[in-house]
Amino acid sequence: MLAGCCLSVFQSWSFQVRYKLDGDKDPVFLSIDTRNWANGQLHSVKINREGKDIYIQIDQLAAVKYSLPSFTDLEFNTIKSLILGKIMGRKHCDADQEEYEAGLDHYEADREESETSQNHCEAEGEECEAGQKHCEADQEENEVGLDHYEADQEESEVGLDQYEAEWEESEVCLNHYEADRGESETSQNHCGAEWEECETGQDHCETNQEESEAGLDHCEADWE
Repeated sequence: MLAGCCLSVFQSWSFQVRYKLDGDKDPVFLSIDTRNWANGQLHSVKINREGKDIYIQIDQLAAVKYSLPSFTDLEFNTIKSLILGKIMGRKHCDADQEEYEAGLDHYEADREESETSQNHCEAEGEECEAGQKHCEADQEENEVGLDHYEADQEESEVGLDQYEAEWEESEVCLNHYEADRGESETSQNHCGAEWEECETGQDHCETNQEESEAGLDHCEADWE
């Protein structure tokens, strides 16, 4: 019995075993058609002989008989080795094919990942370009805003100059006001003094009036 992995290897496949028996001039070709083992999974291979017949059994499938001319045990062992070599070679070939297909699947998967990554890179590149454009637009807006700020700053400086000029004018007016106020207070003081003098004169007049009336009374008394 020859142990092997679970692998289907007998799908419409046939091979020939070339051998030459002692005394024969020409080699003999043994054609083995494995289509009879289409459902086989290569777990085990059995090769036996009964007389001139060779029986090959794959796993639990029915053995297939091949009739040959007369041969010795040594020749049978040689033929058996050749048959096993063909079957195992096909097994390895199919295994390599599956590995190749698996590798191809991995390659395609890696290629898809690479394309996806490429798409992501392109998308990120587009996002980067869009972000760059936004940055440039923001930069332009900042420059415009800076121009406005500088213009406002200049206007503010002009307004400050005007304010300082008006403040100086206001101080001059305030000085004039204080001077006028001082003159008004002086005039008020003069008026107050004149008013006091006027009141004093009034008092004198009233006193003289009283004295005149008293003198008149004395005159009238003297007349009587």
